[in-house]
Amino acid sequence: MAAKNGGKFDHLFYEITPPYTGFKGEAHIPGSTYSLTYQDVTAPLVLDGSIHRHSAEQYLIFLGGALPDVFSSWDAEATLQLGPSTTTLTTVTITKPSVVRIPRNWQHGNVTVTKVGKPLVYQAALLQGSYEALEGNAEFPAPLLTAEGERLTIADLVCELPIETTEWGPWCPTPQAYFRGTTYMKEAGLHVGFQVFNGDFPMEDGHMHQGEEYIFFLGGETGKDGLIDVFDFRGKIEFYIGADPDHMEVHWLDKPTIVRLPPNIWHSPINFTEVGGNIQFMATWLNGTWGTITRREQPDGTKYFNYMGDDMRMCVLEPTKRCTLCTKCFKLFKEGTFRPGDNLSALEIEKAKG
Repeated sequence: MAAKNGGKFDHLFYEITPPYTGFKGEAHIPGSTYSLTYQDVTAPLVLDGSIHRHSAEQYLIFLGGALPDVFSSWDAEATLQLGPSTTTLTTVTITKPSVVRIPRNWQHGNVTVTKVGKPLVYQAALLQGSYEALEGNAEFPAPLLTAEGERLTIADLVCELPIETTEWGPWCPTPQAYFRGTTYMKEAGLHVGFQVFNGDFPMEDGHMHQGEEYIFFLGGETGKDGLIDVFDFRGKIEFYIGADPDHMEVHWLDKPTIVRLPPNIWHSPINFTEVGGNIQFMATWLNGTWGTITRREQPDGTKYFNYMGDDMRMCVLEPTKRCTLCTKCFKLFKEGTFRPGDNLSALEIEKAKG
């Protein structure tokens, strides 16, 4: 089996071969506007000793190096320097699984892992199809301002990933790590999940996005060296893709694969089958807010398009927070604990969390 099946969309699939050091954007899938480096760290070292900048935004990602729980497997510390110019650098210290936003043309570097009690995974995601490092200060570095004119600080560029628990089912280990763009960081231009699935299940209805998406399917077992083996891929995935929901072609994935989804390309369902271990699923959305467009049908047969996104609704359990699709509320509805529209007391909320 292979991702390429002789279909119209073969060019959007890239099967990873050893050694895996990341996604080289256009070099791997022509037309890509995203690239990523991937590195396992087992001892203190300097990951990037130069001070430089990029013309595109970058995100530095630090995660625990054992799956499925990147939080309990975290035992490390790292530092880096960041600022709008070489004379205004601030040292940032990472002590938990985190994402750091590097605004375009901002100086950064000296990324150093100072402590390693357990292996960690380091990713550098660049919103550009190829890697390019520029020297010298930019004439006009991107200001730290929100769309409303609010001035941000260096602290606003660092997100310690919250521990998310879910009630999706036994095939989805919990807790999970997810960087939910502007929900977790003001003005973020990236939205990516670091999810792990280890059982069979059908995922999502057919949909499309108005922006670009990249999906990484990677093995997630720990190898003999104590590191995640992305090539130990224990499962088969049925992936639908097409120009419209009525004309979809099927691609079977049984190896680590990256899929590029340009705007307005229909895809899904994604059916996980014969899963016998951890599979990493990194849905990478090049925007700070995630949203999908699906086609629905009225009882009379009338078809319409429906938009759903994480910028559209608040959590029904904790109305001051945005929905993260954890499905706890669905479980409570099913149990009859409360009805839609009811308000939960603080005690009930804590019970729901547990």
